Amino acid sequence: MSIKSKKSLPYLLLLPFLILFGIFYLYPVLVGFVISFTKSNAFGIQEFKGIKNYVNMITKDVYFQIGLKNALLLLLFGGVLPHLIALPAAALLNNKLFSQRFKTGSKALLLIPYMFSGIGLVILFYFITWDPEVVGSSALTQKILDIIPLNDSNSVMTLLLNWKFIGWNVLLYYTGLLGIPQEYYENASIDGAGAIKKFFKISLPLLVPVILFASTITVLYCLQLFDEPFVYNGGYMRFAQARESLTPAYYIMYLAFGPGGRFGKASAGTWILISIILAIVGSMRLMTRKKELN
Repeated sequence: MSIKSKKSLPYLLLLPFLILFGIFYLYPVLVGFVISFTKSNAFGIQEFKGIKNYVNMITKDVYFQIGLKNALLLLLFGGVLPHLIALPAAALLNNKLFSQRFKTGSKALLLIPYMFSGIGLVILFYFITWDPEVVGSSALTQKILDIIPLNDSNSVMTLLLNWKFIGWNVLLYYTGLLGIPQEYYENASIDGAGAIKKFFKISLPLLVPVILFASTITVLYCLQLFDEPFVYNGGYMRFAQARESLTPAYYIMYLAFGPGGRFGKASAGTWILISIILAIVGSMRLMTRKKELN
């Protein structure tokens, strides 16, 4: 084989992937971007609207604004809260007081909620919070529902996200803690540092890359949440009653595949959502970068 053939071989091997990537990913993305500037439906482009779709979605579309507000609330209480619980829980699980057998069993239990299908969890939570027969069958469940108003669908989504992601985040942070050299803690102990000081001065700063990774997953999941509210509210048929759990992704899908098929507006909403996600993740990256440099 000649030198020229050897140099071209990697590109030939990559060619099938590049072709498929262009056809099934890059081309739809570019078409979606073009469509976002038009009024279009399943039958094709009807009218060029410029940036009107974007302006209307941001300033006039009440449903999109409600969806963004709900998504930010979910991000705060269903996204940030699991991390605040998971960080100290991971530090506790990493304590030498617990045996390796206990840690292994705990890790298996913590992973179970994350392994459940999101749709299956929604159906389960739906029956618990809305079905009178199921609720009435348990006095304890009824007392809990009297304290926490889970008939509010946004509260149900928040509880579902916490239940699913707390254990997952504990495992991520626990894995990160295992990568921190024990010599740091031993030296801190010699200097008289307690457990809390070790956590804030050693564990937390060295976990910044893991926190960024876990937080990015949380942001992506919460802002793109679709399956759970879609199933909980019965699809598009009960869309008008879905204001409490309406998310941007749910509304965008309704615009595209609901009555009328407003693809242009849905595409504009998609690019707005992508911009918001990139802005949040980029800001988080800048903040963590400053922490790493300090």
